[in-house]
Amino acid sequence: MREKKKIAKTERKKKKPMPVEQKEAILEYLKAHGWTKKNTPELYEAIGLKYRGLGDAFTYLEEVENLLIKEKIGKAFYWRLKDKNLVSEKLSQKDYNSLTYAIELEKKHFDHSTIKAIEKVFETNQEYMMGHLALYEEFQDSKITSFYDKLVDAIKHHKYLRLEFNYDKISIYNNVKPIKIVFIDNNWYITFEYKNDNERKFVFRRLVFLNSLEYLKDFKYSNKNTFQTKDIQKYLDFLADVQNSMTLYGVEPKKAKLKALPYIAKYFKDDMKKFLSTQKFIKEEEDGSVIFSVDYTQELEILPFVQKWMPDLIILEPQELRDAYKEKLQSALDFY
Repeated sequence: MREKKKIAKTERKKKKPMPVEQKEAILEYLKAHGWTKKNTPELYEAIGLKYRGLGDAFTYLEEVENLLIKEKIGKAFYWRLKDKNLVSEKLSQKDYNSLTYAIELEKKHFDHSTIKAIEKVFETNQEYMMGHLALYEEFQDSKITSFYDKLVDAIKHHKYLRLEFNYDKISIYNNVKPIKIVFIDNNWYITFEYKNDNERKFVFRRLVFLNSLEYLKDFKYSNKNTFQTKDIQKYLDFLADVQNSMTLYGVEPKKAKLKALPYIAKYFKDDMKKFLSTQKFIKEEEDGSVIFSVDYTQELEILPFVQKWMPDLIILEPQELRDAYKEKLQSALDFY
């Protein structure tokens, strides 16, 4: 009996007309922001609805007026406008929230023109993100999505953070200055500066291993709530030319000379797209091989790249890099 009353009450909520002003405000918000959860303070505060009331409004617009589509992403439910033309229109805006929308969805939801629109939005939001758009990354996880929103806010407003990562062991970083969210090497990273033994260090850390994120001012009393852009400009300049996540900040790069054998040489010719930002064509030899150079700050920055093309990519110099690679190959052979 109690269950029937509950169902009847829910049905009444669905059928109860909502004020036109609230309806328009919700539709305009969804048009501007794409997929949205009912736990959206800026929306329910703006239209005078509480958390539960906003959920009822979404349900009404979805089930009664058939204007919205509901989908479970991670552990949370999201709503979006049913008219996909509005999605394309929305994605032409320079709105960083649309990046969350794009990342949380699978590619099957989009036609070709919409994918292009997403890529355009991604390109216009370089203040907060850099790299290539990937729709299948860990942002589909609801926990990571919540981290993303907070990270973008901290990056935008230069807020100090306290970050905790769990990779083999718990690592805690205090007095963190978040720089940028970066998609590189097929993974999402947060780049940031932190203080360690009175020394400031800059690092890449995988977002998938992020355990917790807090504003420093909320974690404990601190008079360091925000920092200035000039404090991180050197890192922004570094990221503009960064090669991959293994590129070390503040380390003088070395130059490696590599040889692509004839079987793969066509991919390394002067008119081909570069695989690494520092890659420079030197010459093509008589047998069809191509010689080129690459800068690196540590072995891990380029050895995985060489490994990918083995046995047709050979390190010519420096000798120390050749020796390091031979040692790794020998270690691998020892397992067979």
